[in-house]
Amino acid sequence: MDYRFTIIVVHRNGVALISRCLEALQSIVSNNDHVVVVDNGSSDQSIERIKSEFQEVEVIENGCNNGFAAANNQVLSRGNSHYFLLLNNDVVVDSQLLEQIVSTFDQYPRAAVVSPQLCSANGDAQRSSKHFMQPIDEVLPGFARRKKALPADSEVVQVDSVIGACMAVRASAINEAGILDEEFFFYFEETEWCNRFYKNEYTVLLDKRILVIHEKGYSTRSVRNEAQIEMLNSRLIYYRKVFNPVVAMMLTVYRVFRILINFIFASIILVFTLGMIKRGRKNWMRYGSQLAWLAIGRPRSWGLPDKCPLQ
Repeated sequence: MDYRFTIIVVHRNGVALISRCLEALQSIVSNNDHVVVVDNGSSDQSIERIKSEFQEVEVIENGCNNGFAAANNQVLSRGNSHYFLLLNNDVVVDSQLLEQIVSTFDQYPRAAVVSPQLCSANGDAQRSSKHFMQPIDEVLPGFARRKKALPADSEVVQVDSVIGACMAVRASAINEAGILDEEFFFYFEETEWCNRFYKNEYTVLLDKRILVIHEKGYSTRSVRNEAQIEMLNSRLIYYRKVFNPVVAMMLTVYRVFRILINFIFASIILVFTLGMIKRGRKNWMRYGSQLAWLAIGRPRSWGLPDKCPLQ
């Protein structure tokens, strides 16, 4: 059966969040839509809650942490929908979300991605899109090319990439550009995907008329140091995937050198403050763990916990 939408919610713990997310989805899906929760090894009562309270929802139990890209690909690879909606478990959707997305896709036939405006619970707009990384951005952060602000008077804006918390993707575009790159475990996967869509002559849109609530950063709040290692790994992978080999190597060397300098300064501050400043201790731990990870060959077992074995 070809669905209108398949909605994919990658989930790992946070039973209250997934319940709230699925309750909101109940009010927007039709008989021609399908909701799939891909559970990445939850250790709370999430799976039991979903199965008992949301029996129409399909649950894929990985039993371990399969990452963001691979978990979504477990469903994307089926190719049995006109559109796929990738949704974080900390997002609450509006009742007209799907109809509004379809309308925008119809209006822009070469759009591969339509993403709504992300908002906090109090209505404040969150960053919902981003520019493609340029080498100068990495070397001179804050002093690089000036980013153009999104047009304030435009309701639908073409952007480089979107924040992957809530992104709708046209299945025909996936057929041409491919599914998510599973070499990315967490971070940068949606940016690299959007880059591929552009290479296949599609566009990526932010529709500011569509609003969803996003509890930003919940999934990595308790594992910040591990998440920083994961982000560093994905950044280095992104260099290799997007830039030519010489540029990728130069950026990698620069990134490692920058971490080393930051660790040295963090160590000096730690000594002079006798470790009494909490932020100083955190910085020393963050840069030290990243250097250790690099020094022993970037082991996959570091970073976010409980990863599934490679297939």
